[in-house]
Order: sequence, then C-alpha cells, then structure tokens
Amino acid sequence: MVNIFLQTRGRNHDYTFLGEAPSDNWWSQYRNQTSFEDPTIVVHSDENGWRVCLSGIASARKDRVGTTIRYTLVFEDKHHKEQAENVVNVIRLWLDAAATRKPFGSIQEALDIEFPEASVEKVIGDHSHSFMPKVSEVVHRALFSLPKITVLTEQVVAYHSWLASVDMPDARIAFVQHVRKLLLDGIPGRALFLNLLGTKDEAQVIANNGADSAILIEGFTDEDKIVSLEKKVFTRLQPSEASTILIVQNPQIKKIANCLLIPASKNTLTPTTNRSDQPNTRKMMLLVVSLLLVMLLIWLMLNTGSDKNNFNQTLPLKVSAITEL
Repeated sequence: MVNIFLQTRGRNHDYTFLGEAPSDNWWSQYRNQTSFEDPTIVVHSDENGWRVCLSGIASARKDRVGTTIRYTLVFEDKHHKEQAENVVNVIRLWLDAAATRKPFGSIQEALDIEFPEASVEKVIGDHSHSFMPKVSEVVHRALFSLPKITVLTEQVVAYHSWLASVDMPDARIAFVQHVRKLLLDGIPGRALFLNLLGTKDEAQVIANNGADSAILIEGFTDEDKIVSLEKKVFTRLQPSEASTILIVQNPQIKKIANCLLIPASKNTLTPTTNRSDQPNTRKMMLLVVSLLLVMLLIWLMLNTGSDKNNFNQTLPLKVSAITEL
C-alpha cells in the first residue's frame, strides 16, 4: 500500500507532519528552484520505487496573523500499481488547479473536510497519538475517491527531457503521461513543476544532472511549444584528437595546417606506379613528416618571434620539400 504523509500547521504551531513523517525531506533538493509555499510538483522514480511531493495546497484555515495555511502531500511506494493510478489522478487535479490559478479546488476541499481546524489543533498542540496513525488512511479516503479525469488525447513527445510552460494544455497532458510512465511502468525519471525557474538555461542545469525530466515552469517565453532539454554530453578526447582541435582553433596555426595538408588532397600522397607495393607506408611516412614539420613551425613561431613575411616566404619551400619525398 502506498505510504501517504501530510504536512500542515496549526494556528499557533509551525508546520509539521501529522502522524508519521517521511524518512527524509528528499524534495528539498529543489529549494533553490521552487518555493514550496506555492504550487510545486516533484516526482521521482528509480529502481527502488517512486516518490511524489505536492506542496502549496491552500486550506481554508488561517494562522494567527491571517496567513493562509497550506498542505504538503508526500506519497511513496515501491513499484506497485495498485494505488499508482489514484496518485496520478491527484497529481493531474493539482496540476490543473495550479495552472489555472484556482485558489480553492477539489483537493483542498477534500482535505479540509477530513482535517478541520479543531482536529488539527488537537493533534499538533496536544501531541495526541490517537489520531496520528490514521492520517494516511484519512488522506487515502479523502483523495482517492475524487472523480477520475479521463484524457481522450495523447501528446507524443520525442525528447527524453523537455521543458514547457504550465499554461500550455498540451504540455500538461504530456506531463501527466510522463508521470504515469514513472509510477505505473516503473521507468526511471523525474517530473517537475518548479515555480522559481524562468529560463531554458536554468532548466537545462537540472536536466544535465539527473534522470530524464519533464519540467513545467511559469512565465516561459516559448508558451506554445515543448522544448528539448537533451543532456549535454561531454566526451573525453584522446591526446591526438585534442591536439588536432587545438591546431584548428588557432587561426595562425590553422593557416599553416591548411598549407601543409591541402596539397596532400591533390594526389601528393598518392603512391607512384613503381612503388605501388608500399602505398600505406609512404602515406604514413609523409603524414608523420608533415605533422613534425607543423610542430617545428609552430615552435619557431612561438619562440623565435620571426617576421611574418619571412615566414610566409619560406613556407612554400618547406611544403614543396614534402611533396618531393
């Protein structure tokens, strides 16, 4: 059975979990990318199971200074499918409410009915344990009986990781579809609605550091499309590859390399008929000599400070020397 945890506060007591609490605040890793006082969705799935955090759910209760008291819901389970569909439905309901800026909706109403102010104050203030163990069952009854939303259309997203505006209906459909794969199919990944992100670059940092992610944000400029967040892959170069890139990226060295290597494309390295039995050896020798000459010329440029005109005049002689080998 899915584990359900509920966090809220009393009129005079700070936020705490009613009854049991999760083993760790795993969702807090996104505290710099979202304000948990506002609508937030964090869904993680890996080989150990899945975890969901829904925060910023407003209640009808107020604290002693008149600030709206909020709920945070946490769901955790192994990859069991029995209740996963119910959790997906709760996520869908909360996502639609958050996107349309509804101050009060079905989730809030259901929680307020089951957790009236008097009961919450008694549990938090008196530290009563008679009601605490049943919190999970109460939330289960309150939320898993909510009307199921049937989506008749599907949104096919070709990207492993992507970003879109929460205001885009098709993106919300794709987001929920991604959540279903995480919870019901057990694929590793993340689904995130983070309210402090505002740019693709900020979302790209998250996508680069973790599992495949579907990310929704507010105020995204590309509100009419889903944008790829494919991970930036950095491969380690072999020494020879790194040297080649270093030469090509330097304009002066690139000019030298072009002067030396272009003649080779004009049959300079093509073996003659009387040496056709050793074509590969001849090509290799010419290539080695060319590279050594490039290195020598580079060294001379960097260490002798010779005149540029003199260098350009001597270069054709050195190239012709190679072609006569």
